[in-house]
Amino acid sequence: LAPLQPGTRSVVVSDSRIDERSVYRRHKTSVREPYDDEYRRVLSNGHFEVLFCNTAGRLAEGSRTNLFANIGGQLLTPPVEEGALPGIRRAIVLEQQPGAGESRLTPADLKRAGALFVCNAVIGMVEVQLIDSEAG
Repeated sequence: LAPLQPGTRSVVVSDSRIDERSVYRRHKTSVREPYDDEYRRVLSNGHFEVLFCNTAGRLAEGSRTNLFANIGGQLLTPPVEEGALPGIRRAIVLEQQPGAGESRLTPADLKRAGALFVCNAVIGMVEVQLIDSEAG
């Protein structure tokens, strides 16, 4: 991965849904086509990451990251049961960050969050800005 550049990092919520019941949801796999296709698309539009909802319309994860939202002073991430990969950095944040926890989140929750973050073991925890829709 290229080093992170300074500046605002935007994320968008994909219209594509992931199946939270899939056996591929619990482990990193090479079955990544839906993630990779959407990631390339939003990257070409200047965004940093794309977030996915599950079949119920609740947030699950990013194409390469886990999501955390600061809501009411609490750092919240979608539960694994919602389709989130149980990532290494996610586990560290849940274990070491006071007040961090799991909660079902919707795209509407992201709009009321005080701050949004995506994370993984490579990039760490990175603050991002939600873009409601894409122009193109």
